[in-house]
Amino acid sequence: MKKINWGIIGAGNIAGAMAKALSHNSDVANCAIAARSLEKAKSFAQKWKVSKAYGSYEELLTAPDIDVVYIATPHVNHVELSIAAMKNGKSVLCEKPACVNASDFKKIIKVSKETGCFFMEAMWTKFHPAFNQAMKWIEDGKIGFLKQIHADFAGNMPYVKGSRVYEKELAGGALLDVGIYPVTAAVCAIRCASSYAKKQGKKDALKTIEHPAPYKIASSVRMGETGVDYYNSMSLTFDIAGTDVIAHLSSGIDVTCGELMRSAWFIGSEGVIHMNDFFMAQSVELYNSQSKKIEDISYPFDVNGYEYEVREVNACIAQKKAGLNPDCIESGVHSHADTLNVLTILDTLRKDWGLVYPFEKRAVEDIAVDTGPNVVIYTDGACSGNPGKGGWGAVLLANGKELRLSGGELKTTNNRMELCAAIFALKELEKLSIDSSRSITLYIDSQYVKNGITSWIESWKKNGWKTAAKEPVKNQDLWVMLDELNKKYSVQWKWVKGHAGNKYNEICDELARNAQV
Repeated sequence: MKKINWGIIGAGNIAGAMAKALSHNSDVANCAIAARSLEKAKSFAQKWKVSKAYGSYEELLTAPDIDVVYIATPHVNHVELSIAAMKNGKSVLCEKPACVNASDFKKIIKVSKETGCFFMEAMWTKFHPAFNQAMKWIEDGKIGFLKQIHADFAGNMPYVKGSRVYEKELAGGALLDVGIYPVTAAVCAIRCASSYAKKQGKKDALKTIEHPAPYKIASSVRMGETGVDYYNSMSLTFDIAGTDVIAHLSSGIDVTCGELMRSAWFIGSEGVIHMNDFFMAQSVELYNSQSKKIEDISYPFDVNGYEYEVREVNACIAQKKAGLNPDCIESGVHSHADTLNVLTILDTLRKDWGLVYPFEKRAVEDIAVDTGPNVVIYTDGACSGNPGKGGWGAVLLANGKELRLSGGELKTTNNRMELCAAIFALKELEKLSIDSSRSITLYIDSQYVKNGITSWIESWKKNGWKTAAKEPVKNQDLWVMLDELNKKYSVQWKWVKGHAGNKYNEICDELARNAQV
């Protein structure tokens, strides 16, 4: 196999760990480093015995002899640097998270496909032997049917001004920095458990093998002084062939003795799997249903744990160069879809918390038509499968500006998405400081929502949220929220025909379809 030249962007601690792993890999020919200054790059090169130092990222990205670029900068730079690297013909291994949100990652996937360049998120856990042993035990049914998951990753990181884990401008917070690990572990376990269920004749398990996404997400968060999540806990509910499996997860960056909160438990009908420091585990334990340990296997790292993902990248690139897999742009172990799936879950959590980073700009544009003192809203919802992947979109015209909003859910219905579109649009009025006395006209192509909020809802409430047929009202949780918002503002509800050429209805339709997760 022809040896591969690596380049590292960013000269922090994690870059040093990667340089050490690369130096122990016989398939790596040379390694270069790029930092913000040549002095810093040279210092790194001397410490880690790297062959070449660049004083700018651009120099490394355009260097003709670099095959793979490892990106070890703060999260906010990942999408820009990954795309630049691929457009310069480089393969990319990018530190987790691959980028801050699912929307940005779709841009990375697009460029990877266009350029034919390999891209992989550096989710090192999925390549560790101990973690893979745990997943194999789940898939082989060693613990029977998976029932629940417990995983935590917390630490006590002292606050330092400008620190990437605390600064909102750098996409700080516990979720993206360490919370991504328990979520990834849960998703991996669900896929393996679904595979076992399929082997046991449960045909519906195929759905969670192909797309192991939760259909219900609940969470709590403690926001810190810098405006990011310092601690969070979440409950993700997955459906494996009609049976709910719940993952209880948490992450934190200011937790005293947080180092004790880094274990994972996979609990089944016939046993339990446990790993300390699950994100970098070097051993794994298997217990039977009587809590008796029946296996305890150690897998010491060959170097420092980074070597396993390096081997995967090298193998994929070698196959590509040899013509054995010329179209290889992703890893079979950690695919683009895997990264997108987890980012979508993280997006949902942050949306629930109202955590939006300053650089995640909402689409605001000048509008051609002045609505004067009035506020005009258009909304729409979409769903593939019904139930299935859903999305909603809204356009607000107010104060001489156009504001576009969108969002989605993993398992929902079209009616719920129509309701969500109206709810989130009206919630946005408070953020825009829209006075409740202002005239608001909301255009919607859903007769279900329009008639429900203007006519049916009063009867439902009088009947204890029962329909005329004495059946429970569907989507009561959303109707209650919409009713409160409708009372707060002076809303005129107007029905507009969908797909009939109305400019803003068409925009909402596109927003909703693009937001389907």
